[in-house]
Amino acid sequence: MSFWEYDAERHLKIEKEDSYNDGFQDGIKQGIERGIEQGIESEKNNTLRERNRADAAEQKLAQLQEELRMLRGQLASGK
Repeated sequence: MSFWEYDAERHLKIEKEDSYNDGFQDGIKQGIERGIEQGIESEKNNTLRERNRADAAEQKLAQLQEELRMLRGQLASGK
């Protein structure tokens, strides 16, 4: 076979390698994007959970402050 002859097997091998590399790179890109999305979602959930805990703590604090106010009122009135 001369230099100028078309080598179909070589051409197909190169095409397969190129396609594999393209697919591999796309897979890496998609994996990174998915990982970032999952990280963002996880942080949103953590933030929401912490916000709920803070809200519950504020409600408990308000309840205890109200109880303290009532007890001070009772002590002041002599009950």
